[in-house]
Amino acid sequence: MQRNDNILVLMAFGIVFVVLGHKGGIGLFTDWFPYYSFHMPLFMFTAGYLFKEEYIDCVKDYIIKKFRRLMLPYYACNLFYGLVLVGLKYFHIVK
Repeated sequence: MQRNDNILVLMAFGIVFVVLGHKGGIGLFTDWFPYYSFHMPLFMFTAGYLFKEEYIDCVKDYIIKKFRRLMLPYYACNLFYGLVLVGLKYFHIVK
């Protein structure tokens, strides 16, 4: 699959706007054009644009693939964080 730099730029703008929206903005046009008004539709558009039609044939395999790629690292990071926190509490480094 060929990389589409235009979509990557759109996603980068979306990430910046999410951060600015959570930060409270920079005060430039935020009353007229709030950051949170379009960043989620932008992500939905880019995800739909990058979706391959071959995934429609076997939805089960697609869900399993996405679960392995996204959820397993998520749970592994949370498990690691939890173990570090338990260790820090055990040695009375944090309360």
